[in-house]
Amino acid sequence: MIQIRPEQKAALDEAAQQEFERRAVAIIRRCWNDQHAEWGGDAGTLEVVRAGVEQAAAYGLRYESEVLHFLNLICYLGMGFDKRVEWAAAILAGSDPPAVKVQRLSARARFPVASMVSSSFARLATATGNFAKSIA
Repeated sequence: MIQIRPEQKAALDEAAQQEFERRAVAIIRRCWNDQHAEWGGDAGTLEVVRAGVEQAAAYGLRYESEVLHFLNLICYLGMGFDKRVEWAAAILAGSDPPAVKVQRLSARARFPVASMVSSSFARLATATGNFAKSIA
């Protein structure tokens, strides 16, 4: 039986996080070019992605697809939408499962979050394994 030591798991988790961040920045550059430029290119967008991941986790959004939806809404509604926009804050503070929160946010924003979460962006299977990974 193969045994993975804690330091090996930490290294795999870090690699998966960096890959997620790389893909998120690339998609924001492609789909949200104005925001990408406003945030200072790749370096600034990476900081937005990292902040968005933390914000999403605070609301129980941990799977890649949920976090990507959240990032899409940041691009559409602006940084801090989760606190600034009353209806969004109410949805995120609710007790619904994370996937339902994302659907409700999208419907209320009247924005098709699928525009950013394309087949190339939403796939949960990566080189680290075929599983729905949590990025938290």
